[in-house]
Amino acid sequence: MPGEAVAVTVDTLVEGGHFFPHTDPRRLGRKALAVNLSDLAAMGAVPLGWTLLLQWPAEGDEAWLEPLVGGLAEETRDRGVRCLGATLCRGPLALTIQAIGRVSPAGALRRDRGRPGQRLAVTGHLGVAAWALRRLEAGERLDADDPARLALELPEPQLAAGRALVELATAAIDLSDGLLQDLGHILRASGVGATLELERLPLEAGMVSQLGRQEALRLALAGGDDYQLCFSYDPLREEEVARRLAAAGVAWSPIGWLEAEAGVRLRLDGRPFDGAGITGWDPFRGAVR
Repeated sequence: MPGEAVAVTVDTLVEGGHFFPHTDPRRLGRKALAVNLSDLAAMGAVPLGWTLLLQWPAEGDEAWLEPLVGGLAEETRDRGVRCLGATLCRGPLALTIQAIGRVSPAGALRRDRGRPGQRLAVTGHLGVAAWALRRLEAGERLDADDPARLALELPEPQLAAGRALVELATAAIDLSDGLLQDLGHILRASGVGATLELERLPLEAGMVSQLGRQEALRLALAGGDDYQLCFSYDPLREEEVARRLAAAGVAWSPIGWLEAEAGVRLRLDGRPFDGAGITGWDPFRGAVR
């Protein structure tokens, strides 16, 4: 549309690194598209369409393809976007999706406009998908409709939140690699630091009950796969933030503030919290928690 810019993102899910070999292919199809739409949400963009590169092993079971395509079709329908094309090549199983959207250049959510004194907030709950992954890796059986498993396998891209924050949030990013890891991208781009008040992190009660508060906080800080939004805003506009997100039906939580001093300072109930060893997901080294 006239006066708008194109927003583009691309992401890959690789078997063994991003999903289990026995993952439900329908859910995998949905997730592969959803994680890309999550990037568009973090720009405040309206999604338009997507393309697919499917890397398919020579020994692959073709019966697996039908539910995968069905999952992609379901996510496409539910998000109101279009498939713009697809291609297939041989190799280890992997799905690469490029998603395209539109956004006003002036209102687009960026990472480089955070300033000292601004508040930090997140949408939804944190750490739930990582909690499910930990339980599955330990051999625990989770029902298909277990809320934690749903958070891991069927993430909800925060498109409504992203649109509500256009021209209101000063910086934003989606949380795919863990809060600390992804927040770091905002801090570096904006040239600021931050303090997080960990008692404000939105944690799921069952996760806290099973793991204890300290370990639940660590998962929320570093677990990844949340696909919620982390954003900053002028505290003078907090009522407007609350009003817009409420109108969009989005739960959110202020969790700290930006500062001039570089780095991240963690506090729990007013006291320093030891965050040694807590980072997030590194695509070349795997999870670091």
